[in-house]
Amino acid sequence: MAEYLAILVSDYYAYHDFLVTQQAHVYLTAQYTENSVIKSGDAGVAVPTPQTETISLIQDPAPVSLSVQKSVSPRADGYLVDLGISLNNQVSNAEIWSPDFKSKGVQFMHALGSNNLDCGLTSNILSMDSSTRYIKCSALVPSQQTRYYLLVNLAYGVKLSKPITFTIRGVNQTA
Repeated sequence: MAEYLAILVSDYYAYHDFLVTQQAHVYLTAQYTENSVIKSGDAGVAVPTPQTETISLIQDPAPVSLSVQKSVSPRADGYLVDLGISLNNQVSNAEIWSPDFKSKGVQFMHALGSNNLDCGLTSNILSMDSSTRYIKCSALVPSQQTRYYLLVNLAYGVKLSKPITFTIRGVNQTA
């Protein structure tokens, strides 16, 4: 690999003994952490009716968004509320990492009112190897018509990379 001396000549660089024109690339990377608090709208999560619905959510624009589908079925000791939760990476060139940037994933914390919402997770870090992650959570609630507020906290790191291509012109080369 050849080495070239770059000399600043009034607002541009001139390369000494650089005879050819070639493409060059610079990659810019930005890393930051995001903490999204997502909650159900004023309607909350109604139990037992309607039996199925898409839950209205209040969430700020962020790289990872959430959508929730609810279904309710009667049990002898109350109602079983099943929530299908989809996490979607909204930014195509963003990598989603844990908040400490040690593994790919999202720290997922959740609550359905004061009820135990079981998502069958062994860790509170959900892997985000693809642009969408689906999980199913459920809670057994008392047998009365009421509304519960769903609260989800997502903490994660975002890594954005963008290549920038430019041309280095050699000696006596024109635009």
